Amino acid sequence: MTAEKSYLCPLFWQHHEDKEILRRELRQMKENGIGGFIAESRPHPDYLGSGWWEDMELLVQEAKRLGLKMWIFDDGSYPSGTANGLIGERYPQYMKRYLAVQYVDAIGPARERGVLIDQWLEDGERFLCAVAGRRLDHDARFSMDSLIDVTGFVQDGILYWDIPEGEWRIFICKVTGNGGEEWTKNYLNPLDPEGTRAFLDLVYEEHYRHLGADFGDTIQGFFTDEPRFGNSPGYDRLLGDDMVLPWSETLLEELAGEAGCGEAFSVSSSCGDSFGGFFFGLCPAASGALV
Repeated sequence: MTAEKSYLCPLFWQHHEDKEILRRELRQMKENGIGGFIAESRPHPDYLGSGWWEDMELLVQEAKRLGLKMWIFDDGSYPSGTANGLIGERYPQYMKRYLAVQYVDAIGPARERGVLIDQWLEDGERFLCAVAGRRLDHDARFSMDSLIDVTGFVQDGILYWDIPEGEWRIFICKVTGNGGEEWTKNYLNPLDPEGTRAFLDLVYEEHYRHLGADFGDTIQGFFTDEPRFGNSPGYDRLLGDDMVLPWSETLLEELAGEAGCGEAFSVSSSCGDSFGGFFFGLCPAASGALV
């Protein structure tokens, strides 16, 4: 099999090795019928630093000489979206935010009842709204027609509300950075276009600035690895399970524009205008590709 027809494109782990080691590895790829590779930053000690650019320039020039195609991993760790920690360091306002819902049950009728809202808020969290629903059959089921927005009755962190007759559950909705994957908490919020723009500037634009002349030819594009909401550890959770939900400050407005959605809390395809859509809409390096 010739390199030109090879479907093999291995991850080429970068450790900031000696230059001759890098050249030798690329020669061996060529000699064994491999037509391209992915420059994998993990565990490079200087991703986005001078050592990284030194290695990338060598790999590009050697790949060009050998006729190999090159892809570049777009972060310093898995999953993609931290810009090697720079998002958290420089733009903490763009890190992931979630919608969390907690509740308290109440029995009516009861006049001028007070429910403490602030006691549900931890440091860095923000109260969003309060909604009450009548429980059915002493169960965690509710009549949709009974839902009441009681946010307007909150004053100075306390909900003052005349509870109607029946069993009621008061849902307290808040915006938080807690409750998702602990190990990806410094990941950018994929629903925030400004956070995605910052990620592109820090990673994609920097690669294009250093290596732009070879994009679309020797450099085929970027490899991104499982960008995610990260609102639940693992992969086995479903909507409706007890977990925080992805959130952005523009989400309610976007959902309100969806046909039949109104201002209900749900997760829609609006992220298409954020993390994924921005890659091809705003990045000059889009002369390459993304896998």
